[in-house]
Amino acid sequence: MGILERLKTETAELHRQTEEYSYGDLIMSGRLTKAQYADLIDKNAAVHHHYESILIQIEGLDALFEGQLHRRIKLSALESDKAVLHYPSRSFTPIEHRPADVAEALGALYVLEGSSLGGAVIARALSKIPEIAETGAFAFYTFYGAELGAQWKAFGQIVVNFVEHHGQADRLVESAKRTFESVKSVFSTALEPVA
Repeated sequence: MGILERLKTETAELHRQTEEYSYGDLIMSGRLTKAQYADLIDKNAAVHHHYESILIQIEGLDALFEGQLHRRIKLSALESDKAVLHYPSRSFTPIEHRPADVAEALGALYVLEGSSLGGAVIARALSKIPEIAETGAFAFYTFYGAELGAQWKAFGQIVVNFVEHHGQADRLVESAKRTFESVKSVFSTALEPVA
């Protein structure tokens, strides 16, 4: 089994568990409130802030992306959405998982990049909810725009090439699992009423 299939298969249950906390049913049924959307953006920002601040410092990672890793950093898009939504940031339980090298970083990026795949579908559904559509706060969910498929394919090829040349597939998969667990921990934090 190839590394991409392993990642998909071995993280499937954690992916499903994480999605339980991402307001998916409310988004797709058009019942998501602006406060819930702001909460979702805030949670994504917390996750991306933690991981992206680590990933940009991992020696050798940017080279795999031909010096273009910064083009995959989504925190500024999330911060832009948060500013438009005028919603206070919350504190979440600190994430303990800290990728330490390229293999672990690619495992974390599998989760972060994978979250963009559903972005186009989510953005379309959100644009049909008037209270949310009027905000125009879709920088995160439309991050790659028309390049989404190409960006995912390029990322997948980087992962495949890395494993072919360096091995470490088990460590990469384990890091993806730990990243999903971290995302689930943040996302499962209940929305608190805003005074």
